Amino acid sequence: MLPPNDENKTLTEGAATIVWCATGSKLNDKGGVYCDGMDIASVTETRFASGVFSYAIDPDNAIRLWNVSVELTGVRFAI
Repeated sequence: MLPPNDENKTLTEGAATIVWCATGSKLNDKGGVYCDGMDIASVTETRFASGVFSYAIDPDNAIRLWNVSVELTGVRFAI
């Protein structure tokens, strides 16, 4: 299977998921989700497939990334 080529999308197709995320009620009270194809993406481990890899939504990875970002930038936020 070839990787998707987003250059072949029309302007409307390219914006559809972003607009859906910004206006859709399905995301009410949800944060930190990955969206794809005007829906919440399912987890996949297959390259070039639709969806999101599990490592990209792993809470432990998010904490590590946050801590490294604080260390590298020196910017701290009260959360």
